[in-house]
Amino acid sequence: MDLMRLAARFAPVGSVPARDVVAGLLLAFLFAFVVASRADRRRNRRLDHWPLGVMLVSTFGLIALGPSNTSPVLLIVIAVVAVLELNITAAVVLMVAANVVLAAILVWVWQIEQALRVLLTFGGFQLFAGLASHAMRRARESA
Repeated sequence: MDLMRLAARFAPVGSVPARDVVAGLLLAFLFAFVVASRADRRRNRRLDHWPLGVMLVSTFGLIALGPSNTSPVLLIVIAVVAVLELNITAAVVLMVAANVVLAAILVWVWQIEQALRVLLTFGGFQLFAGLASHAMRRARESA
C-alpha cells in the first residue's frame, strides 16, 4: 500500500515510528468502516454515528502525516458512509467541513502549489460517490 511505503519518509509521532502510526490509523479506519457497513446496526441516535467520527479522525491523521496520493481518497469512502448514515443536509455540511480541513492541510501542512486543483479533483470524486449513494438510498427507501 502506498501509505505504508511512504511512511518511511514521514516523521515519527513522538517516539512512535510513522509506519506504526499509519498501520494503526488504517486499522482504525477499516474497523470503523466495517462497523458502519453492518446492515443490522441501529442508526437512530447520534451516538450510533461514532464509526463515521473514527473514520474522519483516522483519515485526517493519515493526511496530516505527510503528502500522499492515497490518504485523501479515504474522504471518498467517508462521503459514501455519510450519505448512507446521515440525512442529506448533515452529510453535505460534514463533507464541506471535511474539505475545508483538507484544503487547510494541503496549503499549510503539505504546502503544495496547486492545492485548489487537488481539492477540486478529490471533491469531484466525493460528489460523484455521494450522489450515487444518495440515489441508491432513495431507490432502496422507495422500494
